[in-house]
Amino acid sequence: MKSSPAEHGHCVVSNARKPSVALEAVFARDELRAIAGLQPAPDEITAAQIWAQDIKFGPVLEQIPAAKHHHALGSFKAANPERWHEVLRNSLNFVSAKLCREFANLLIQEGKMDLLKETLARLVNQHTAGSELLLWLGRERSDAFCRHSRAGGFSRDAHRDGAGSIQRKTLEPAARIHFG
Repeated sequence: MKSSPAEHGHCVVSNARKPSVALEAVFARDELRAIAGLQPAPDEITAAQIWAQDIKFGPVLEQIPAAKHHHALGSFKAANPERWHEVLRNSLNFVSAKLCREFANLLIQEGKMDLLKETLARLVNQHTAGSELLLWLGRERSDAFCRHSRAGGFSRDAHRDGAGSIQRKTLEPAARIHFG
């Protein structure tokens, strides 16, 4: 199916206004093209072009259906091979708990666990971790992320209780949580 230049122009305008919708359209088009065994048109919009725009990463991903988060993150990583992990780390505190999980899974899968732990430790110890990040962390309850410096180990119950204390901002300064 061939499209006219006017249709491509319309896509570019829509792309600038609603990058989440444009990304979904590109993903759908690419899937259909792969099924049909067709080659890409030389002038078509790509996910990399959408990601290259001046867009707010977290809010764009929040507007994409959860079933496509993994695909969207993969396309973002491919479009930004040098800085994708920094963008994920910087956005971790500003997205939903669901996206926190997706970000963490991608960082871990790509061997960036130490960077993730460093980010979590900084946010929690500086009492700047947002409620969605704390919700994800509380649900995760993995010893792979946490240990308590006084106890030598950070049990699942202590993790849950510690996250509640942090959320209430009552954790005493000497009782820091360390990730790693």
